[in-house]
Amino acid sequence: MNIQRKNDLIQELINKGKVDGKLSTQEINDVLEELDFDAQHVDSLYDTIEANNIEIVDDFSEFDPQDVDIDELGKKKKKESKENKIDSSPISEDPVKSYLRDIGKVSLLSTEEEMELAENTKAKIDRINVKSIQNAEKKPNEITDWINKVYDLQKRKV
Repeated sequence: MNIQRKNDLIQELINKGKVDGKLSTQEINDVLEELDFDAQHVDSLYDTIEANNIEIVDDFSEFDPQDVDIDELGKKKKKESKENKIDSSPISEDPVKSYLRDIGKVSLLSTEEEMELAENTKAKIDRINVKSIQNAEKKPNEITDWINKVYDLQKRKV
């Protein structure tokens, strides 16, 4: 697609937004698919839309949940799950499937368990820091000697 065509598409989108005062995410995505922009150009397009005081609205604002047939969705979901059934055999050729199957077997931490683990870790780190300070106070000459050696090595490199 030539540059002029891209500019025309963008200008049409901006003009529509100015007239309506808004653009839907679907309208923007439709244009972006045609333009085949990279991330930087997409950001630039959104900046241009915002600079023109055009509101970007979700397509779901026009969504009416009563239009959805729950029974039909359930049948469709069952059909898809049968078609896309993941191989549950112990050996799989696909490492991603194996990984996902393995991590699915591990239970997640509860909020309480995570908090307890964080507190224990912090307590251990605090103890290590205190011991390090105590050791440094007991052996100031060794630390001073070590610092001097490092300093000498740095001077030699320069």
